[in-house]
Formats: sequence, C-alpha cells, structure tokens
Amino acid sequence: MGCIEMSGLPLLGYHAHVYFDLAQYDTAKALCETVRDRFGIKMGRLHKVRIGPHPTGSCQLSVPLDGFGDIIPYLMQARGELTVFLHGYSGNDYIDHTQHVMWLGKSHTLDLSVFTKGTPVSSRCMAYNDDQAVPPHTD
Repeated sequence: MGCIEMSGLPLLGYHAHVYFDLAQYDTAKALCETVRDRFGIKMGRLHKVRIGPHPTGSCQLSVPLDGFGDIIPYLMQARGELTVFLHGYSGNDYIDHTQHVMWLGKSHTLDLSVFTKGTPVSSRCMAYNDDQAVPPHTD
C-alpha cells in the first residue's frame, strides 16, 4: 500500500515517538529495539533531551501504512509506563502534529512553534513507492 489520501493530504505512513525521561531511558531503548527487530521498521536515535516539538526525550519509529494494525496494538500493550505519540506522515509537519495524532498514555503539549503552517504537496502520494521506508522527520 503506497499511501492513504484524505482531505487532499496523502498519508504515507506514521511516526511513533516513544517518550521517556532519563530514568526510563533503558526501558525506552529496549522497547524501540524490540519493535524495530520484531517488525523490521526503521528506528531513529534516542534523544535524551527534547528535540523539535517533543517535550521530553524521545525515539522515533517509522511505521508503514500496512504495519499499523500490528505495530500500534503491540505498542499499546508493551509500552508500560511510557507514552507514545503517534502521528500520520503527510509531509505537512504542522497538520501531522495537530490533526493526524493519537496518544498512547499521557498526552503532552508539543512546541508547535517549530513548524510552518504551509500548504502540503498532494502529489507526494504519487511519488511514494511501496518499497520505501516512511520518510523521517527533518529534526
């Protein structure tokens, strides 16, 4: 499956950000590595400090569209006390972080000032190939 287009915004996949504080670092690292290895998805760096809009340490997991049904229920059950911020990836970071969102656990306030409210490019859906990984954030 290449993308889902709703309201003119093609969703190419999802980003799941596992939030943690320093005391939870090892737990978060183990969860992210387990999900990466179990589902064969891309795992970003473990940031011990806030980065981009994220209010605490975090690690990004890139979830393809066809992996949502397996990966998200796994995260729901395996996250323990960790919070997971999940958002769609359309290429419009502002909309992705404000409208295409879900929280597993406690929700947090994001720093949305790092984003521009620009218009997304709807042709991205056609340019995305099934064998590509979900594009990473630029943060």
